[in-house]
Amino acid sequence: MNLWVPLVLAPLLAFVLSAVLTPLVRRLAIRHRVVADVREDRWHRDPTPAVGGVAIFLAFTLSGVIGLLVLAGPDTLAREVIPGLHPWSSSDAFLVAGLIMFGVGLTDDFRPMGPAPKLIAEVMAALILIGSGVMLRLTGMFTFDLAISIFWFVGITNALNLLDNMDGLAGGVAMIGAAVLGGIFVMDNTLTLAILAFALAGATGGFLLYNHPPARIFMGDSGALFIGIVLAALALSPAPGGGRGIVAVIAVPAFLLLIPILDTTLVTAVRMMEGRPVSQGGRDHTSHRLVALGLPERDAVYLLWALSALGGGVAFALQATDRRIANLVAGTLLLVMLIFGLRLLRVSLSPRLAHWADPEVQFERTLFWNRARPVLLMVLDTVAVILAYYGAHLIRWSPDEFAREFAYFQSSFPFLVGAKLLGFALAGLYDPKGYQQDPWKLFRAATVGSLAAVAFLLLGAGFGFSRGVLLLDFVLCTSLIGLIRVLPIFEKEAGTARASRA
Repeated sequence: MNLWVPLVLAPLLAFVLSAVLTPLVRRLAIRHRVVADVREDRWHRDPTPAVGGVAIFLAFTLSGVIGLLVLAGPDTLAREVIPGLHPWSSSDAFLVAGLIMFGVGLTDDFRPMGPAPKLIAEVMAALILIGSGVMLRLTGMFTFDLAISIFWFVGITNALNLLDNMDGLAGGVAMIGAAVLGGIFVMDNTLTLAILAFALAGATGGFLLYNHPPARIFMGDSGALFIGIVLAALALSPAPGGGRGIVAVIAVPAFLLLIPILDTTLVTAVRMMEGRPVSQGGRDHTSHRLVALGLPERDAVYLLWALSALGGGVAFALQATDRRIANLVAGTLLLVMLIFGLRLLRVSLSPRLAHWADPEVQFERTLFWNRARPVLLMVLDTVAVILAYYGAHLIRWSPDEFAREFAYFQSSFPFLVGAKLLGFALAGLYDPKGYQQDPWKLFRAATVGSLAAVAFLLLGAGFGFSRGVLLLDFVLCTSLIGLIRVLPIFEKEAGTARASRA
């Protein structure tokens, strides 16, 4: 049998089933009044059915099982079992964990549950996946890897749920992530997982026909929790990062799920600054902030889809292409997303978007931001310094030479980063009185940082250095830290919060 048959059949069948089942589920939900009512802390303006996850779950499960059976049956499935604590294959574990989260989410759609029961169910689903061998293996110590893996599964599951805050956003991001994962699995010849990934992409694609802005149905918790746990599990399965080193093990899943991670981090930071529970609803998400910046709702969703596809492309590149270039692209995207996130964090939400706009709260946020600026600048500068140093090696050395010099880069860059940041600080680059730096101050700080790095590498660590690399590094680093400071992310407050407080 042609192996492409199940790889095409599964997503096509999932798409058709989802496209057929979603309107049926919508009609039943309207008939039985299972709808999301309009609320102050929610974005939608009309009561909307919120059980689209039923169609996604059924379409994925049926198409996935049929695709796996068509592939070749039990013998092929047995060859792709990941060594674990129980005899289930990873495919079995995906279905069981997905069923648990779907059941919990569907229950919550009909009768809202507290966070504790959902957390218990998420941990249970995570343990089932870990028991089948699907987990992060970072430290080599099972207890630590177990804790990190549980945090990943619970975090990504809830991240997808939080991301379901604007028409089409979570479904589109999930479809893109699942499709990229399917491509990675095909490249690594892990066909059972490819079938499941493509089936999930097809199921969410069919649902998007009705969830695309303006949405006629929402996926609800039944869809968001189910998709979240399956995506989190697929992202940790053998192909992503498998046998590629610690960087790929971490970076590939992170870039695949870039937008859910960004949104959850942003929302968590904002709500902690404002003293609100992270689990509390609100219109303070990434998508809402883009609308507050002036983007139409649909364009905000499309932009986040595009960023998700870009993250997926980087994840695929880390698996499939020249790792030298892929690492540079990944680092650049990381810097761009940090700047993007900080810019969104600065958005002042209007009363229409934020019902908590209390002057006292706004003053505390401003105070927190002002105190955090030097630290945030140092984080951005750290990424910029590493990128510049890596880029200098990439430009200076040929591929064969780079392979020999990479060991030197790995051992020397921590010392170079520390020395440069110290030089930047001594030159006043983190002066709390001003953040829009003039060109001379930037050049002076870059020069002091580079001289400190040379002195430390040569005298302190005894590494030696390449003059060509350090010259290129100086040019690239100066350009990057200058670019960071001309972007509108660290402008001074206008004093409105303090005035409002008075």
